[in-house]
Amino acid sequence: MCTFFGGMAEIDDAELAVLRAEAQRAGQVDAELASLRESAGRELRAAVVVAHPELPEQLVVGSTVAELDASVASATAIVEGIRERTLNELRGLPPVKPPMGFRAAAAAGARAALDLSSMTAAQKIRAGLDARKASGG
Repeated sequence: MCTFFGGMAEIDDAELAVLRAEAQRAGQVDAELASLRESAGRELRAAVVVAHPELPEQLVVGSTVAELDASVASATAIVEGIRERTLNELRGLPPVKPPMGFRAAAAAGARAALDLSSMTAAQKIRAGLDARKASGG
């Protein structure tokens, strides 16, 4: 039983034991909640990383929705800035000539158009030799 003496409450041993047990349980619940928040934050971050494969994983930081939203916005701005600078640099480069011996795409397309599934072995060999001769090889 709790009684007041000189403005201070006196608590008997039974009440003190109950209060200590409640405080201990509250501490355990608090630790469990902190663990759950941490786990949920990791899972949320992993989901954001999967949802935004265009962003480097290292730029996606945070464990709350607000932190991750801000992080994604910042990372997107960084990636877009790098992309723009890179494209501007590429536009400033002179055009590159194809290397010697480069074959036109039409020759490759003609070879790819053959349906080999309906051909006999002899027809396939003949088609390969014809294609080699046509390409100058």
